[in-house]
Amino acid sequence: MSKEIFKHGKYVVSVDAKQNERGAWYCEITLVKDGVIVLVPQPETTQPEWATEAEALRAGIVRGRAFVNSHNQSASD
Repeated sequence: MSKEIFKHGKYVVSVDAKQNERGAWYCEITLVKDGVIVLVPQPETTQPEWATEAEALRAGIVRGRAFVNSHNQSASD
């Protein structure tokens, strides 16, 4: 299991790559802003899966950055 933690804008983004019971990889994203955990919307009805741990980690990083970028466009961020 891999973990990547980085700061992006006013958020701290944590991405965990985990393996499910079928052997596929998925990511869990946690965002923290001003010490408070922010819920990341999950638009998919099922969690995306990847063939490798590295792919899942990269995808989580991209999703975390995209979320922060979309919220940094508002005046409150």
